[in-house]
Amino acid sequence: MKVALLLYGQPRHLQNQKAFFKHREDILDKYDVDVYAQAWFAPMAQYDISSWAKEHGSLNAHVPFDTANIIMMNYQPLALQLMRPKKFETNIRCEDILEERFAGTKFYSKENISNIYSQLTAIETVAKMVLEQETYDFYILARYDAILDKFPDLNNLSPGFYLPEGGHFNDLIHVFTDQYLEFFVTLTNSIRDPWITSKMTLPIPELYKFEHFKLFYNETDLKKIDMYAHVIRG
Repeated sequence: MKVALLLYGQPRHLQNQKAFFKHREDILDKYDVDVYAQAWFAPMAQYDISSWAKEHGSLNAHVPFDTANIIMMNYQPLALQLMRPKKFETNIRCEDILEERFAGTKFYSKENISNIYSQLTAIETVAKMVLEQETYDFYILARYDAILDKFPDLNNLSPGFYLPEGGHFNDLIHVFTDQYLEFFVTLTNSIRDPWITSKMTLPIPELYKFEHFKLFYNETDLKKIDMYAHVIRG
């Protein structure tokens, strides 16, 4: 079985090998895997942390100085794109809607919106890296700082889009087939879309993704299975 593992985001706690060991045990050693990796990294860069990450114990980024070497040594990616961390802003119309609907709530701040935009940009970037490659039987979207707790045998899955059980659009790990790549390669459109901004009940990454997904596919396409991961904090 041919599988693409797509890694993205802040390489927080990359020196903690637990996430990589689980990727190796559950994915890399079981299938014929090509790895594509995006990472926000530059020497001495400043990394923003969302308010919900701080609330759950992440007080700083803990990004190792030898990030690129660790990724190359562990994952041996076919492609690695390092991108300097930056601050993002949505458009004025969406900002006005967010201010009107969510100002004063614990989830909304310009810093959080920048963090969400950064995450969506990272996912879109790594999805575009694999888009022009060969078609894979399955694609797995994963984070550097999320340790797999449960992961399915891909041989037992039919084509589809798979999420962990619980929550509305739990985004710690995704498994999907190629017909869903279009969703990922246009993902930053969601944070610039006033209609989506007006639809969300909370300004959080999962709901941006959920509302954007529904522009392309039916909600019934989402299949929740016994699969999960937990984020390294500290």
